[in-house]
Amino acid sequence: MKPIQRIRGATTGSLALSGASSLVAGAVAFVARLSPSKRRRTHAVCCHASSEEWIFDPVEMERDNPEQPIDMRWLKDNALRYSPLLIFASAFLVYNVFPFVAEPLSLNTFRNFDVEKGRPIADQVLISIVVPCLGILFATLSSATLSVLRSRQQDMRRSLRQESILLDTVMKPLRKLFRSKPMVQLQVFRLLEQYALCVVAETGVVTPRSMDLTDINIFDVQRRITSSILDLIAQVDDELIEDGNANRSIIFGRIVGYAQGLVNQIDQLRAARRATTTFTFPLLHWLILFSLAAALPSCALLLAATFKSTSVQVLEDFLVRILVGFTTAGPVALLVLLADLNEPYAGVIRLDEPEEFARQAKRLTKEIKTIEEQQCCSSVATLLLESQR
Repeated sequence: MKPIQRIRGATTGSLALSGASSLVAGAVAFVARLSPSKRRRTHAVCCHASSEEWIFDPVEMERDNPEQPIDMRWLKDNALRYSPLLIFASAFLVYNVFPFVAEPLSLNTFRNFDVEKGRPIADQVLISIVVPCLGILFATLSSATLSVLRSRQQDMRRSLRQESILLDTVMKPLRKLFRSKPMVQLQVFRLLEQYALCVVAETGVVTPRSMDLTDINIFDVQRRITSSILDLIAQVDDELIEDGNANRSIIFGRIVGYAQGLVNQIDQLRAARRATTTFTFPLLHWLILFSLAAALPSCALLLAATFKSTSVQVLEDFLVRILVGFTTAGPVALLVLLADLNEPYAGVIRLDEPEEFARQAKRLTKEIKTIEEQQCCSSVATLLLESQR
């Protein structure tokens, strides 16, 4: 019977070793799959329907894939980046087109007025009434728009910075709470990683072109993530009540209260940022602003073309054409600035704070990999010990 027992023991040991080796190979393959590739890749977000805890998962997507459709956010970002060229283009266009437009305009306007008597009166009306009224209206509306958009951008920047600091701070008490529970700690870090990726996904910079986020409410997803973290913290509080250890309850109770307070502050900052981000001016506001901006160079053109001493030599003068070009480029420059400020995550004047959330997501990903590798090693060591028994 002893040889048979040895054979059985050897067979059991070989099976255990083969199972352990396959587990190690699988763990190595899993870690290799998670390691960053040499190709340029970006974190994207995609909906995960198999579990309520995993709302978003990072995936690898090639941004320069020609098969992907063009992203409207990418087009908007590039259009706003190159929009300052529109200022010089408008000035150059008016400089070259002004004599050809002003000459027929001077011949076909105010034909019912006497040149010597009627035109000076018409020019005086334009100078003293029409142009000042339009200028005041345009200056008032553009100033109010600029102030509101600038204030909104400052509020969003302040909220994002505070939220990033709190997200870094909340990781410390969560490590202490779940130090003895690596699986729960891994779950919490994954939730924090997904939260950081959700903030980055709001910008649209790292979102793949094939991904449409219009049907996904990012703010509601972030709320569900923080709610899951609060539920996990509440489980620790329930365990402290069931344990009955007074000293342990006092120490960990403070940590639980501190962690819950940080998560609640993150929720409050996100709610304020949501109210600020969703604010926008109505379409009528922009139509009125654009109409007033177009009226100012039109009045300058009409005034220059219908002036009493206007002639072809005056209209083709270099200085006159430069002044009319500047009069056109000024309102265009202001409209370009307002359009850039209206998009906080695109254009030249943009918020760079989401990059900090991307760095936090990368740090959490490395920490998650470390915990997973430790679990794999502990699982392999457990299997080897069981096989030796």
